Amino acid sequence: MLAKKNRLNLSQESSRNLWKVGRHFRGQGFNAVYDYEDQEVKMAITIPKQVAPQAAKRNELRRKIYSLLEGLINLEPGLRLIIKVSDKRLGELTSEQLREIFQPLIAEIKSGKPWSPKL
Repeated sequence: MLAKKNRLNLSQESSRNLWKVGRHFRGQGFNAVYDYEDQEVKMAITIPKQVAPQAAKRNELRRKIYSLLEGLINLEPGLRLIIKVSDKRLGELTSEQLREIFQPLIAEIKSGKPWSPKL
């Protein structure tokens, strides 16, 4: 689980503005937006009820994704990241399969350059 100091409060004005001013990333089954500030790393993952109707399934998926992103906390100071899961099938994947899906996002954040699929 993510430490409370690293959780992004989605009700704050600065978090809502992140969707307008941040860098957008569209992955396989999720959308992400991120930018950098002079504060600590802050992250949030949203999973709508349409994706996982049961709270236990939403929490399980959220924990899996947080565990994949834990390495960014120490490597990327000032990162603000919001991930919105949009595909029901992500909840059925193993941690290794999720790692493959989120790898392009992690690589883009670490490099600071936009990711583009190889054609």
